[in-house]
Amino acid sequence: MKDTVYGEGLNFNIPWFERPVVYDIRTRPVNLQTLTGSKDLQMVTIGVRVLHRPDPNQLVWLYRHL
Repeated sequence: MKDTVYGEGLNFNIPWFERPVVYDIRTRPVNLQTLTGSKDLQMVTIGVRVLHRPDPNQLVWLYRHL
């Protein structure tokens, strides 16, 4: 595993010694909902949409440690 992250385009690998690991780094949404109580003791549902994506510079570290 090299420490270099290659972008899109034509990249060369040596067969039997190097193999590409392809990651999807598009931004993906996650909808989170939770039920909580307010000050006047009523139950309230809160919904949050979080957009997340992996950092392209940290993909090598993620691959090695996960």
